Amino acid sequence: MADNPDPSSLLPDVFSPATRDWFLRAFKQPTAVQSQTWHVAARSEHALVIAPTGSGKTLAAFLYALDRLFREGGEDTREAHKRKTSRILYISPIKALGTDVQRNLQLPLKGIADERRRRGETVIIDEVHAVAGSKRGAHLALSLERLDALLHTSAQRIGLSATVRSASDVAAFLGGDRPVTVVNPPAMLHPQIRIVVPVANMDDVSSVASSTGEDSHAGREGSIWPYIETGILDEVLRHRSTIVFTNSRGLAEKLTARLNELYAARLQRSPSIAVDAAHFESTSGATSNRVQSSDVFIARSHHGSVSKEQRAITEQALKSGELRCVVATSSLELGIDMGAVDLVIQVATPLSVASGLQRIGRAGHQVGGVSKGLFFPRTRRDLVDSAVIVECMFAGRLENLTPPHNPLDVLAQQTVAAAAMEALQVDEWYSRVRRAAPWKDLPRRVFDATLDMLSGRYPSGDFSAFRPKLVWNRETGILTVRPGAQLLAVTSGGTIPDRGMYSVLLPEGEEKAGSRRVGKLDEEMVYESRVNDIITLGATSWRIQQITRDQVIVTPAPGRSARLPFWRGEGNGRPAELGEMIGDFLHLLADGAFFSGTIPPWLAEENTNANIQGLIDEQRNATGIVPGSRHLVLERCRDEIGDWRIILHSPYGRRVHEPWALTRLWSPVMTALLRAFLTLMVNCPTPRFFCLNQKSCCKLSARR
Repeated sequence: MADNPDPSSLLPDVFSPATRDWFLRAFKQPTAVQSQTWHVAARSEHALVIAPTGSGKTLAAFLYALDRLFREGGEDTREAHKRKTSRILYISPIKALGTDVQRNLQLPLKGIADERRRRGETVIIDEVHAVAGSKRGAHLALSLERLDALLHTSAQRIGLSATVRSASDVAAFLGGDRPVTVVNPPAMLHPQIRIVVPVANMDDVSSVASSTGEDSHAGREGSIWPYIETGILDEVLRHRSTIVFTNSRGLAEKLTARLNELYAARLQRSPSIAVDAAHFESTSGATSNRVQSSDVFIARSHHGSVSKEQRAITEQALKSGELRCVVATSSLELGIDMGAVDLVIQVATPLSVASGLQRIGRAGHQVGGVSKGLFFPRTRRDLVDSAVIVECMFAGRLENLTPPHNPLDVLAQQTVAAAAMEALQVDEWYSRVRRAAPWKDLPRRVFDATLDMLSGRYPSGDFSAFRPKLVWNRETGILTVRPGAQLLAVTSGGTIPDRGMYSVLLPEGEEKAGSRRVGKLDEEMVYESRVNDIITLGATSWRIQQITRDQVIVTPAPGRSARLPFWRGEGNGRPAELGEMIGDFLHLLADGAFFSGTIPPWLAEENTNANIQGLIDEQRNATGIVPGSRHLVLERCRDEIGDWRIILHSPYGRRVHEPWALTRLWSPVMTALLRAFLTLMVNCPTPRFFCLNQKSCCKLSARR
């Protein structure tokens, strides 16, 4: 039998002795992704690193840069003192990830050398897939080009991700017009995933009765929520630490409150209270929902509307194993190291396959760890969506990332920001913009038209009320800013829309330690609230003391019955690509081919099978055909006041359906569908459903 290789032989020779000794004392040996990444970094190449969660990507990206920081620490040149710039820039899509990485880097920093500041050399973009397909990514890409313009030599770029389908597209985004080496060692994923359906018929749960005896009203209403809540609590108590993911902040708050209520009732520390019917009808929280606060809790909520300080406390408690459960949104989805977490629960369906992989990967997040996850669907349709996503997770079928093409709003923002720093030479700025991947094909006439708009040369007099931001001297080809443009660039930049949030704060002088900030509330929630109302936020009850123009002042109100908060406009909808896969699965179910073959283990439970088959049977009995990727079904029905409504049954999701609902000029296919359906209604007013397949849609579109 061959001897095991010397671990030191797997470390590149470029590492200093101090770094090599520290690593070999701290770890047995480098992982495959670490070894390959360090060799690429040593050659000063840009790199896209793709590897599963818990494989050591973060240390792979940082260690070579930290070692170089240590080795060159004695080179206190006059220029370095003069510039006082950073040498390593770390970029993450969420705040929690940056906090976690900062905490985790303390060990190698202490083991190698003190932090020093010199000239910029390395940019590390963690979870690069989270921004590559959005305008946030376009904003970042051009910011990196502006950063390179400030450096003597371009910074080395290292992108990290666990969920990338098209490595070449993400590599092009990362490097712009520079070559990027893809580090993607083979990885075997063996997550343990199961879909939990607690009832035989998800459409008939009238016999629901919670073990606490307080859910009889829910049973009469036919809600599945008591089963889901009890099932989640049982799983939490069976494991050390659990993250429960939801798709909205309102549902995270609601579920946190209910888990704490049920846990307190089991400990006989809290009296049973009547549960509002709205509690079981709503999935996002509502002003009528009330929960009983208690000094005993097993769960805390974690989302973007909880203050940074409270989120940090929750993260540390979960990571150390002190907290049994956290109910979170996407705020804990990306590569945060939660070593104590041994179970992830997903309530409803994640919005993408990549999101599902990231969330399940929070459990067993270490080298060689096994991720364990449970899906709790709310409805039969949720069950079908979950089945498709789990199948794609095992098969590694991820959605494609499509970076935005020539986003001119981002270009306008960046142009004003860059000109505010120094006067821009137009031709040089155009060349710099085109080095960023989203604008690599930007036509000069479009670029010039954007500058025309910013400098006040509008296409018509209708825009004369808008003050120009720049001055474009066409003789010298120089761009300069007008007064106020710099402030505008700082206060109005970015691509995340303003949602109208109120800051929730403690009264001045009453904070015990740290910040006064408690979190944020939606403006509609604040509008429906009054002074002395009790609300819950982050597993704590608060009494509203004062409401100002943009703030809600609160004081703690422990043990008081409180209203759950809500936030409007949440959710981005599923990608159309995932919707098509769901539609294909529905056709497979309708044809009977799925149940005649080998059923995957995550769908083998009796309740799961029965509910999927029940959904298909009911849909076929109602409409005669199952809507999917090859058939769209239009249904007409009367609303609550007796007017006719037309409902489109389609699997493609909100990202496709919302534009159809908003636009006045519908696509030819949709226009043809509606015309055909309305004609059928006039000629034959009794049919309730109308179905067209792909061929029929194409014919109707051609006629138009």
